[in-house]
Amino acid sequence: MEIRVSELSLILLVGASGSGKSTFARKHFASTEILSSDFFRAMISDDETNQSVSGSAFEVLHHVCTKRLGLGKFTVIDATNVLAESRRPLLEIARMHYVPVEAIVLKVPPEICFERNRSRGNRNFGPHVIENHTRFLERSLEQLNHEGYKAIHILESPEQIDQVQIVRIKEEFNLKEELGPFDIIGDVHGCFDELIQLLTKLGYDLIPVEDIDDQRTYDLSHPQGRKLIFVGDLVDRGPKTPEVLRMVMRAYERGLAYSVRGNHEDKLLRKMKGNPVKVSVGLQKALDQLATQPAAFSERVLDFLDHLPFHIILDQGRLVVAHAGLPAELQGRIADRVRAFCLYGATTGEMDSFGLPVRLDWSNDYHGFARVVYGHTPSYEAFWKNKTICIDTGCVFGGKLTALRYPSLEIVSVPALQTYMEPKRPMLHPSEDPQ
Repeated sequence: MEIRVSELSLILLVGASGSGKSTFARKHFASTEILSSDFFRAMISDDETNQSVSGSAFEVLHHVCTKRLGLGKFTVIDATNVLAESRRPLLEIARMHYVPVEAIVLKVPPEICFERNRSRGNRNFGPHVIENHTRFLERSLEQLNHEGYKAIHILESPEQIDQVQIVRIKEEFNLKEELGPFDIIGDVHGCFDELIQLLTKLGYDLIPVEDIDDQRTYDLSHPQGRKLIFVGDLVDRGPKTPEVLRMVMRAYERGLAYSVRGNHEDKLLRKMKGNPVKVSVGLQKALDQLATQPAAFSERVLDFLDHLPFHIILDQGRLVVAHAGLPAELQGRIADRVRAFCLYGATTGEMDSFGLPVRLDWSNDYHGFARVVYGHTPSYEAFWKNKTICIDTGCVFGGKLTALRYPSLEIVSVPALQTYMEPKRPMLHPSEDPQ
């Protein structure tokens, strides 16, 4: 049996004393990843079986768990965890740090648990205690589904436990091994002709080819082996959304480009899946353009958009790309708040005089390790602030299409060929704040 777990998770082992949790943990996880209630009891009292210090032991365990998850470290809790009140603080710590929680339940017959405790000379866990653990475990099997786990894995016997293989799944946002060099491109919004001009200016070779559905497009390559990264909002508003998608998808499929999901991709994706969406003028343009393409192309677009990560981390954690930016505490995390921030940034919940959400400038307080490159908020010039840079220079609104070359941090732009759409809110006039 294979259990697949996220590379950043809090794993709760759940089972009666004697069910084999510690043996299971040592077999599958590094010793530094395991937080054992027995270990912390021993640390405090020199006796891992001393139940009278369990309260203090768990205080220390919770503190260490908080520190590990704060650093983004995979963590396993080796304790009975058969009571909801025991699991609750661990779930709260994980939520506080936007880390998914998975439960691995070792459902071992009580007579086996008792015999294992007896053979170890552990007199604190006689038949009555094991029966209570088993009863609490049965009750927990009904409760776990309502506690907010990403996944619950139930192992029904010692034989099944012995056959388990743990596979750690690399998150889609983890591209730390990709070191660059990169060319990071701001919001394209269907401005295909400007994208071609920018790629040419950046030194890319554009080779005319026929796509898999016999439509014309380009294959991209760079003599220095550079790769492209798009900050999202490839689609909508502009004149050539299909052409942009076709070329970017080919580069993506060949491992030459990455992209994060912008709010316009997210809305287009929801519409293509048949979900209720308010169709704006910009989205309608994209839908009309996609309707002229072969059906297979729309299916390919849907699959492409559906697999776009909300943010990516590159160059050993030195570079983060997210459509609307991302504070340090949310980088590398998985939660609804992380997804919402990546797509829309921080807002007050109020609307401005243009009928748009009032935005908060998260970059004012940014002091993270990584440089963060984002778009979403169009301005006349790309600008740095506290190791963050917005490179949406409003091409579709008649501004420019901008790229940031990494790691040199050179800004390269081309002017829009025309104004394709008037912005609802005037573009910003930022002052330069170089690093």
